[in-house]
Amino acid sequence: MTSTEGAKAPIVLFPSAGAARSKSVFSRAMELGPVHLVVRREKGGFGLRATGDPDAAYEAAWSPSEFGSADARALARAIRTLSPARVIVLHPQPGGRGCFWIEWAALRAGAPAEVDDGNARPMTRPRLLASWALRGVGHRLLLAFEIVFALAALALLRALRWVAPLIGLAARRLRHRRDPLRVTFLAFYPRSAAGARYRVHHWVERLKGIEGIDCRALEPSESAFHAATFGRGTPGGRSIYMVAVFLRRLTQLFRVAGDDVVVVRMALFPYFPYGGPAMEEVLRRMGPRMIVDLDDAIHLYYQPPRSGNRLLSAIYEALRRPDRVARSIAMADAVIAGNPTLADYARRSRTDAKDVHIVPTCIDVDRYAAVDRSRDAGAPTVLGWVGTPWNLRHLDGIAPALERIAATSEVELRVVSSAPHAIRGVKVENRTWTLEREIEDLAEFDVGLMPLEAGEEPASKCGFKALQFMACGVPPVVTPLGANARIVTEGFDGLAPRSPAAWTSALERLVADPDLRSRLGDAAKETVRKRFSYRAHLPRMVAILRGDDPPEDPAYPDAPRS
Repeated sequence: MTSTEGAKAPIVLFPSAGAARSKSVFSRAMELGPVHLVVRREKGGFGLRATGDPDAAYEAAWSPSEFGSADARALARAIRTLSPARVIVLHPQPGGRGCFWIEWAALRAGAPAEVDDGNARPMTRPRLLASWALRGVGHRLLLAFEIVFALAALALLRALRWVAPLIGLAARRLRHRRDPLRVTFLAFYPRSAAGARYRVHHWVERLKGIEGIDCRALEPSESAFHAATFGRGTPGGRSIYMVAVFLRRLTQLFRVAGDDVVVVRMALFPYFPYGGPAMEEVLRRMGPRMIVDLDDAIHLYYQPPRSGNRLLSAIYEALRRPDRVARSIAMADAVIAGNPTLADYARRSRTDAKDVHIVPTCIDVDRYAAVDRSRDAGAPTVLGWVGTPWNLRHLDGIAPALERIAATSEVELRVVSSAPHAIRGVKVENRTWTLEREIEDLAEFDVGLMPLEAGEEPASKCGFKALQFMACGVPPVVTPLGANARIVTEGFDGLAPRSPAAWTSALERLVADPDLRSRLGDAAKETVRKRFSYRAHLPRMVAILRGDDPPEDPAYPDAPRS
């Protein structure tokens, strides 16, 4: 155990490796005190190590999932030896058995203790015990409620399956025979999500102008309600959202029963892992032609919520159906996949592998081209990244390359997200993502970054951020994984480095050569216009909805055709 500042300095404990890995969380730690010690596993229990390096913090931190009372006593002794002025347990979302024992160890050390999850608050034994009891009991009650609700919902849907054909027949008889083709898109997210806008609402706007097609979109919830419930990331919010979406989707099923075509974006009942695609089965029996639109590896997302109760966990596992996406794809009349990787998954999930079509997440090139990209002379080169806080882990993967380029060139990393981020040695400007400034913020980048970690989920991405950069005339630098490898042509409309050294070299080339950036950016805009615009794919979408053979795919002409 070491200390760089001596006794009476504050100690900052990271209760999880994930917290230590977050550069933004580590930046918060640097504000709290000069000595930062991380929990790490040792032969005789748990100890502490001083560090001011986030990478070292991540290596030293240990997951608290099996942290127990004996470990807490060892940790308390280690803290007491250093005689700190105070002990701060730093975590963006405190909770769970392991975090409880780490907080308990901080209290046992004898120094003033507090927990910091963005708002520091003093820690006392009664408060710790009360919060632990509420979290533990509350989580179990909510999971029990979910299971009871799931059983009731599945029973209702199974009953509806028997009358669904009659409901569909009655709804179609109420329509006039000469009505146009009636198409409904059922979105997975509310309109605030990019997927809902670009794969649902923008298509509906264009299809309304096609003669003989009557098109509309229905959402699972309003954007504000999603943000206030599921978006808060709490078990209670998840449960409220699940019940509300079920009731809303149920009414929507009756509304679309008489339609000719229903496009289900990924799944009818978001975040509901129980009992298979029961709602899709009801829709299928009602009679509309069902098309599943898949633009993400949603089949990897259905993971069980945490519960310390073995009985509840066993019941959950018995009800959970990880294959619900595959079963939904198998029963669909057709599948629209956002890229060849997802199309391959869809073909494997269907017995005949027919009617699987690729339609990428398209771009409105006119909106993007209209944005002003003028620059002030002498301004630093802006390396830009945009995405959700969850995907910031991909940006951390190229931190060494960014650090090296920042040490030798006048650059600024601009992060557009809903959470701030920091990388040691790099000047970072954080901007909160807003729908109003979505395109303007992208257009201010000089270089667009889309790094990806290796894995099945990143390889299933549709490369949408790269397409947004390209539509603005911003040269993309992407990891050539999945769709990225087919979207960006190395040296023609972007760069696709395959190693850390190649990332450094690619950034150095673009930062040093404005003409290269301009040439790649112009070519990138043309690539999007020809291969990934709504105009290029409108004939394909119309043919798929009508059940005709679509024309050749301009985005991936070499991909297998169904």
